[in-house]
Amino acid sequence: MKIFTRKAKKFTMQFRKLQFEDIPSVKEKLYLYAPNRANDYTITGLFLWRDYFNVGIASDDEGIYVYQNENGRYLFYFPLCKDLEAGIKKIVEHCTANNLLYGFYPITANDTERLKKMNLSFEVSRSQDYNDYLYYVEELADFKGKAFHTHKNHVNKFDKEYSDFSFEKITDANLDDVKKFFSDFANEKLQEPIEDTEHEELSKIPELLAHMEEYNLFGYCLRIDGAVQSFELGEIVGDMYYSHIEKANRNIDGIYTKMVNLVAQDLRGKATFINREEDWGYLGLRASKQRYHPFGFIEKEMIFCN
Repeated sequence: MKIFTRKAKKFTMQFRKLQFEDIPSVKEKLYLYAPNRANDYTITGLFLWRDYFNVGIASDDEGIYVYQNENGRYLFYFPLCKDLEAGIKKIVEHCTANNLLYGFYPITANDTERLKKMNLSFEVSRSQDYNDYLYYVEELADFKGKAFHTHKNHVNKFDKEYSDFSFEKITDANLDDVKKFFSDFANEKLQEPIEDTEHEELSKIPELLAHMEEYNLFGYCLRIDGAVQSFELGEIVGDMYYSHIEKANRNIDGIYTKMVNLVAQDLRGKATFINREEDWGYLGLRASKQRYHPFGFIEKEMIFCN
């Protein structure tokens, strides 16, 4: 027997466009009720892409409901509420009553099992493009062993060539220097043919830098001869560090590897795992992430409901 029935009149869930101002109301429930550890269920993972994915939001006394609108199909996050099954039922009722094509994303195999137990009819789609890459902090901090021999060589070469470097936490004292570096970096990148996802990310980074506290972000920067040449923004949730933003001067050999190494060293005792997010199917980005030898992935699934 199906547990979902069509309502005689439309369900009263009122959605609107997700805005930056929604961060305070979303933040508490997001970290309290996130169903899995995908980067999408972090404040930066959600709000950075709110315009690109046409993200909508609704709320009631029980929870918060979020979707991405892709080509007329509404892909819902699992509801951020204490009673997950009740929240899912509300989404299904809303979509059924309003004749919407809908599904759920990003969810994992465990989340899919929850839907099966609710007798919801759906198809599952999986793609390597959207899997989050997972690493051990200790491995990236040490670069020990044969697998990391090349990385160690890059770091040693960097240390020899750029002896006058400094690694700093991002604070009010150096934030303007980081912003200046990013402005120059973005202006150069925008002169090149780039993917629309990279263009969107570049457009939102100034917001992240201006509102790091709201976004739960902290960061690092690397200077060479006094000038910022790289920075990273991330956050820690439980024992997981999420590396959200990583930018560097591409003309400096080994700088990305050096940053990965230095950030991991600072994370010792603060986190066990590093989530370096997905590769979007971009072959160059995939090769880069694979070179750091992930121990596993958060494998995301996309559900299309019938």
